[in-house]
Amino acid sequence: MKVLYLVTKSERGGAQVHVLDLIRTLRDRIEPIVACGDDGFLIEECRRLGVETHLVPDLVHPIRPVQDARGILAVAALLRRCRPDIIHGHTGKAGLIARLAGWITQTPALYTVHSWSFVGTSRLTASVAIWLERAVRFAGGTIIEVCHSNFTMARRRSVVNTGKHLMIWNGVPDTQVRARPVVGRPIRILMAARFVVHKQHAFLLHALAGIDQPFWRLTLAGDGPLKAEMEQLSIRLGLQDRITFTGDTDQVSSLLADTDIFVLSSRYESLPLSIIEAMRAGLPVVASDVGGVRELVANGITGYVVPHSNSEILKERLRELITSAGTRRRMGQMGRLHYERHFTAETMAGAVLSLYRDHRHAPSDQSLMILKPTGAAL
Repeated sequence: MKVLYLVTKSERGGAQVHVLDLIRTLRDRIEPIVACGDDGFLIEECRRLGVETHLVPDLVHPIRPVQDARGILAVAALLRRCRPDIIHGHTGKAGLIARLAGWITQTPALYTVHSWSFVGTSRLTASVAIWLERAVRFAGGTIIEVCHSNFTMARRRSVVNTGKHLMIWNGVPDTQVRARPVVGRPIRILMAARFVVHKQHAFLLHALAGIDQPFWRLTLAGDGPLKAEMEQLSIRLGLQDRITFTGDTDQVSSLLADTDIFVLSSRYESLPLSIIEAMRAGLPVVASDVGGVRELVANGITGYVVPHSNSEILKERLRELITSAGTRRRMGQMGRLHYERHFTAETMAGAVLSLYRDHRHAPSDQSLMILKPTGAAL
């Protein structure tokens, strides 16, 4: 079975890593093709894997009607040349174009929503995004949500055809790398996220500035437009000797192994891969109560879920974990179990492969059976 994955940007990000995980897990059962609007991390990794790749320069992130029309025609032409059984879009613009190009060429289309484009934007931008999503429903295609939170929000906003709307949790491949607690050293905290506004690094730094003892160290892994600003903030708060900025890195697994607590202080999320990776490593997690985070973090069991706007609660939850090795160990063990039960790459990829097979053999106008979202239990 031939599957064409369509992604707007090739940068290192959650959607791109998700596509790579699908390809690596399923490549003995599918023939993957990847098309992006630019060159970069995803395209380079696919080339290393021997996966066929294509660049579609008119596939861009901003809404640009003329260029977007050219992008739809370019992707439709690519579908006619490659003749895949399925086109699978990832990220908002790629999801729209995948469905429209699939409608033009009668190619079954899927779109995985990593984050709805009307979340975390201005009211005007959100209104335009909702209108576009509603308008493109005529093209059909199946929408895959990565968490119950997104599933419910999409139904409430009426941006999906309910007969072709389902939920499949994200998953990540397992590794042999586990967190290795070391007695007698400062407690090590990690946040792995791009330095952008909604990740709220400043919120975390202000919370940690209120914790003097016992000693802790923070590693901030990632890059982005606000990195230099956060470096300056760490100096103003007197934290520069306690914080390490790694920049862009592909060594997150190694960083997790050298960590005691994982934290994610975002203002909005869907189902963060970084939290799943932390649970895989056996770490307790402290994360903002946004999106699908509660589907990952069982509050008081695998970590703590905190309000995204209350630095005092974040500070106290971090202090609790910093001061209690027993709590860190117990929560980390429960998080690892939660990962094994629900969030492996094999579980995710198996559900996606089943969907591919259904689409390959179903008539283009037939509504498929959907997976009913159910709550996860430890």
